[in-house]
Amino acid sequence: MTFDFFGTRKENSTFNNFVDFIISQPHNCWEYFGMEVELDPTVDFVNENIKIRWNDVNEGFCDKVIVKSKDEFLSMFKKNA
Repeated sequence: MTFDFFGTRKENSTFNNFVDFIISQPHNCWEYFGMEVELDPTVDFVNENIKIRWNDVNEGFCDKVIVKSKDEFLSMFKKNA
């Protein structure tokens, strides 16, 4: 998984926990609404959100979603073994 960053990381921001979680994931295979997808995230430190571009590995569908927290991310994306 490759990352793009926009803005400067702010010290003592709760958003940093979410960023660290995303960066620490060992592989890039997730389930999104039943589809097996790969992620291409862009971290926005200015607005404290992450734009997640996803690509369906089987059908070729793609889209993007803006996520503001780890809980919101985990409600949409499930780890795919």
